[in-house]
Amino acid sequence: MVLTAAGDYRELLARIQVTIRPRTYVEIGVHTGGTFRLMCPGTRGVGIDPRPQIRHAINTTARIFAETSDEFFATHDLTAVLGGPVDLAFIDGLHVFEQALRDLVNLERHAGPDATILVHDCYPIDAASAERERRTARWSGDVWRLIVALRRFRPDLSVTTVAAAPTGLGVVRGLDPSNTVLADRYDEIVAELLALPYSEIEGRREDELAVIPNDWSLIRPLLPARPFLTEEEAAAGRRRVTPAILYHRARRATARSAAGPTIRRARRGLRRLAGVAGGRGHGGPGAAAGGEGYYADPQRYWEERHRRHAGSLEGVGCVGAGTDANIDAYAAKWEHVGALLERFPPDRFPELLDAGCGNGFFTARALAAGYRVTGVDFAPAAVDQARAAAPGAELHVGRLDRFDVGRRFGIVMCIDVLFHVTDDDTWAAAVGNLARLVDDGGVLVIQEHFEDPAGTPSGVEHVRRRTLDDYRARLDGWEVAVHDHYVVRGTQRSKDLVAFRRVGSAAAGPC
Repeated sequence: MVLTAAGDYRELLARIQVTIRPRTYVEIGVHTGGTFRLMCPGTRGVGIDPRPQIRHAINTTARIFAETSDEFFATHDLTAVLGGPVDLAFIDGLHVFEQALRDLVNLERHAGPDATILVHDCYPIDAASAERERRTARWSGDVWRLIVALRRFRPDLSVTTVAAAPTGLGVVRGLDPSNTVLADRYDEIVAELLALPYSEIEGRREDELAVIPNDWSLIRPLLPARPFLTEEEAAAGRRRVTPAILYHRARRATARSAAGPTIRRARRGLRRLAGVAGGRGHGGPGAAAGGEGYYADPQRYWEERHRRHAGSLEGVGCVGAGTDANIDAYAAKWEHVGALLERFPPDRFPELLDAGCGNGFFTARALAAGYRVTGVDFAPAAVDQARAAAPGAELHVGRLDRFDVGRRFGIVMCIDVLFHVTDDDTWAAAVGNLARLVDDGGVLVIQEHFEDPAGTPSGVEHVRRRTLDDYRARLDGWEVAVHDHYVVRGTQRSKDLVAFRRVGSAAAGPC
């Protein structure tokens, strides 16, 4: 089952919150508050995290406890803290099975009638991301074992996994505070499930994990039939603004101000002095003229950047945006890329090339969708990270304007790469080579910024804007099969996701 189309788990959490309007809410693992902020203003909330870094406005009625969940439940009465039993809870803590099991046991003891517990990271992308030790950029851990355990040892519960991007959302219903099976048999359950390798369920994981598509018409019947709070009660609360929120708001406002380009240029100058070149691409005017920084050696810049960020999305996304913003942005991008790929399914287009694969974010998702995936990037560190993120993909170190493995592909996709090729001749050669690698009847999928003015933005050395007409001129004999223009959720940045095919190529499927 492909994790696409209907939005990621955050969108699903938000929809659940506004639909059932819980009186009380508990979140284990709040981090920056990105999901804790989604509860209705009138909801009484408790957030538990040993190192909270709240950057989002949250309810004035919410309380954050800076401690582990084990410490919290050992020293607090959750029902008393909330002023009532739990209506809704979300487990998003350590990503290991036995901790998630303890959290669920403790939450169920305080569950109210018709309560719901949601569990993140229970539908792994692949075997590597399902391991207990983190080796991939997107890691779900072995929380999947919790779903298997509940279905084996608590058949009285309703347990479902929604295939919400990127790693699923479990929905547990029918909770019974008087049932002590999980607590009484905890050691036995942990021993049995830790002995179960993911490979044993991987081929039948949809059945083992009770997976359903991220389709609201299927999800809504799993939830309480009526909201707990009235609309008036849900609207009664207010939001609390923390110093961290004020800092990030001021930083964003400064970046958008007239002083923003000057500040960014100063930061780049300081990075150069520190020996770190700023920007992205494959060479440009500065390189041709013996320039410095990015233009002098873009490959070195990318190699250093991938090593510095060690597989995180800041290695391929916006460095200044931070981890949470990049996770949100890339989840939104995959919704659109995944939805486009569904038009060209792997049973008809089995071979896919991820050109400029970076650390393997899209490579891993295309592999999970059923394609035979080949990836290429000119930074060896990126390719090493992509191998960890997408075991089973064929990965190469190489340049887009020269890459050749002696075969062609039904789909060649190049997502957010070509606008970093700042030299026009290199860009033209890369586009031509990628087109040459597309099999008869196949498609060339490119994501760009066509709505922005062409040329190099002021003060940004690593971006070269080009228009759709620029691509059409280079792709003589090709036509646009699909054009998805969208604004990345949570930002003001637009994207143009385009599938090109050769004129008269009817084999490319529906558009």
